[in-house]
Amino acid sequence: MLTATALVQIMTPGLAFFYSGLVGEGRVLSTMMMCIGTSAVVTILWSLVGFSLAFAPGGGNQDAIGWGDYATLDTLLPSTATHLAASSITVHTFAMFQLMFSIIAAAIICGAVVGKMKWVYWMLFAAMWHLGVYCPLAHWIFDPRGWLSTYGVIDFAGGMVIHVSSGVSAFVLAWLVGGKLPTHPPQVPHNVPFVLLGAALLWFGWFGFNAGSAVSAGYQAGLAFTNTQLGAATALLTWNLMELAFNGERGLFTGRPTAVGSALGTVAGLVGITPAAGVVSPMWALFIGFFTALSVFFVPRLLRRFTGVDDVLDCFAVHGVGGMVGAALTGLFANPSYQAVTGKVFTGSFYRQAERLGIQCAGISVTILMSVVGTVTIYGVLWAIARMLGDTVCIPADMQGQADLSQHGESAYFSASGKKPMYAPHSSLVVRSGESPKVDADKKDASKDAAAAAVV
Repeated sequence: MLTATALVQIMTPGLAFFYSGLVGEGRVLSTMMMCIGTSAVVTILWSLVGFSLAFAPGGGNQDAIGWGDYATLDTLLPSTATHLAASSITVHTFAMFQLMFSIIAAAIICGAVVGKMKWVYWMLFAAMWHLGVYCPLAHWIFDPRGWLSTYGVIDFAGGMVIHVSSGVSAFVLAWLVGGKLPTHPPQVPHNVPFVLLGAALLWFGWFGFNAGSAVSAGYQAGLAFTNTQLGAATALLTWNLMELAFNGERGLFTGRPTAVGSALGTVAGLVGITPAAGVVSPMWALFIGFFTALSVFFVPRLLRRFTGVDDVLDCFAVHGVGGMVGAALTGLFANPSYQAVTGKVFTGSFYRQAERLGIQCAGISVTILMSVVGTVTIYGVLWAIARMLGDTVCIPADMQGQADLSQHGESAYFSASGKKPMYAPHSSLVVRSGESPKVDADKKDASKDAAAAAVV
């Protein structure tokens, strides 16, 4: 379980590489900083109150929210037992494993607003979303006493709690922050190797994500590990075939499979298999990977055509739609023959428990509603705070392509000539948040000289 926890932890820097490779050069560091900052703020909140809200016993209404028994984690002593983990797993190990889930859930959302939302307001959003959306959903579905869990919702490793919630929240936040699509051409991925590296780290970490959700090194962990590989590989190949069939300019089957498409297909397949990983047979895992990639492939085009919302990195398509498809198919194909006899045993509609698909759809609907209401409420609070400070939540439109400079005063790369950096530290070229990089010619020349001297 400690190894699985470390594997899930590496998914956050993997997501940072994946996202930053997909954006333009001026947004690389700001994208990574959103992921890294999320990791820090969620860790602190989880240790103070988040874990207790999501998993603590006690309180008069245990099916709605956790109580304060695990607040600050100081109450987790050697004698502390948890109803959530096997007897061989300590409560600290379980708490840290679940922490990594909560980090990646919030970090996924930033892909919809990279380069648009100021870093400070993003950090506030991540903090409030963690406490107001993620922790209640985790209690409802992951905790055996949560009301959706007792209702019968299946979510083996977080298809609803993590991917549906973050994907829907990402779309709503993109609509609130970004409005319609920009009139300028979309940015192309500036670093495809970064995209592939990020996807590889995500795939690697996902084995801990899904197999670790068995909370023991038994049959179900091995099954989840196997299904994770099968779902991802099938989705990757399916996405490549879809590009070959539909992305050509000269008609059907004249397109070319791409490296970026391979990465996107892999992540879509991993998302789709997540809620089903430990409860379906390997052959159904192949089908889930195939059908998830098939479903997700067309969604970004349809969304842009019919809504015009600028979800920068298509978070809703990959995570929101992928999570919904995976959760629904879990309700169809959950097979009791492949589940551990010591825990809950779920039977899918395909295996003659007809109501299971309806139960899954109810869980998806509740997750969507919670995500929409929570995101709109949090953004309203942020807008009010910014208004009181005479500020704006968004980066000014003319600086969104240079979010690294406007938010962090640094840039990811040297200029093409290699003779000077794109900005000079501690000079007038360092842009403060919300300002345009306007300097007079003398100061600019002096900064260039200072930068060149620094490089030498």
